[in-house]
Amino acid sequence: MHIFYLQFEKNLNSEFFYLTRVLNEYGVKLIPIRLQDLIQMKLKNRDYIICLVKSMEARSKFLVAKRRFLDFAMKSGRLVVFDASSFGPQHVDSSVHRKGCYHHLNLPVDIYELVEEISLTIYKDSINKSGKWPGGRRAKLPY
Repeated sequence: MHIFYLQFEKNLNSEFFYLTRVLNEYGVKLIPIRLQDLIQMKLKNRDYIICLVKSMEARSKFLVAKRRFLDFAMKSGRLVVFDASSFGPQHVDSSVHRKGCYHHLNLPVDIYELVEEISLTIYKDSINKSGKWPGGRRAKLPY
């Protein structure tokens, strides 16, 4: 299992390494990725991404990323965004909330709370995936 970490700066910060250490205890690998690389990737399954937004510069970069790519990926259900931010939650479509593709956590947040939120979401997604009928919905005749 892997989770992407949206990188806003050239160098990785200390929170990334601490979060990597905690997630490794659960068997999850944290992969740093830049927005350009994420756009070029083809997302086939439902992937997860963590965005830590602590400064105004990171917030402006996050809003650009959200506008350019993340909104569409969340609406299509291919990406689940965990937004740990010092700022308020971002406005997203109601369909995104219904699909459970956007989660906001206020900073400062304990790393273990963040990991708990992520693990619960992944667990709920795996349960929902296993209970879904592969044939789609049954066709209904018009009246």
